[in-house]
Amino acid sequence: MFDVRTLLILIPALPLAAAVLTAIFGPKVLRTQSHWLAIVGIFGSFVCSAMLALEMHHRHAAKRDAPSLVNATVGVDVVPRPVWTWMSIDDAYNASGESAAIGERDFRVEIVLRADGLTAMMLAMVTFVATLIAIYSAGYMHGDPGYWRFFAYVSLFVFSMTMLVSVSNFVLLYVFWEAVGVCSYLLIGFWYQKPSAAAAGKKAFLVNRVGDFGFALGLFLIWAVYGTLNFHDTAGAPASWGKCGSRARRLTCTGRCPPSKARSPSPSACCC
Repeated sequence: MFDVRTLLILIPALPLAAAVLTAIFGPKVLRTQSHWLAIVGIFGSFVCSAMLALEMHHRHAAKRDAPSLVNATVGVDVVPRPVWTWMSIDDAYNASGESAAIGERDFRVEIVLRADGLTAMMLAMVTFVATLIAIYSAGYMHGDPGYWRFFAYVSLFVFSMTMLVSVSNFVLLYVFWEAVGVCSYLLIGFWYQKPSAAAAGKKAFLVNRVGDFGFALGLFLIWAVYGTLNFHDTAGAPASWGKCGSRARRLTCTGRCPPSKARSPSPSACCC
């Protein structure tokens, strides 16, 4: 019905374009009309998100009507081809011990956007609420000297949020988590001339660093154990990935076991 790849690109691209154009033309050209680019860009992103949600609904309905069409990939309906390859290191992972069956793997960070029912619903919710915020802010921020700057920040925030929701790689998840944090810092401390606003921005920035440290540790552990940082690689995980009692092991086992063993509460019931 709709081209999923095009929609996935347009959803973050429209707010990003609004942010860039507002930053360029806002100070001298748009000024008090700077809100229009943000509202149009974010609303366009919402329309694309709604179309994506509708497409996902139709695909799920088709799967219910024809069980043979059910995708074998666990938890992912559509993973289009990469938009761009950010990093690529050949033979970066050389497994040993329990993970030796994985063998050598390349370290690749590709801009891959995924679409499933949850992703589409979250994108629609984020962009819808952001549209309402942008419309309300047009009146609330009227007359502020930093009017254009505020809407550039809001558009950049929505871009970061949509990418955070739709990426299919833990590295990119971390990158856009940080981007959302930066935008939050800029918006919280928007009136930086006020000591209270500046202090609140600093507090938010420093507190987020604690979570970032744990996030980074998680990335290192996932790479060390599984040899991949892609969400969509886990469905084809070898039997040796992780210990049998882990949650990830139970999920991958469930996809390979007979139904009687897959329903067993014991993780050892589906061990090889």
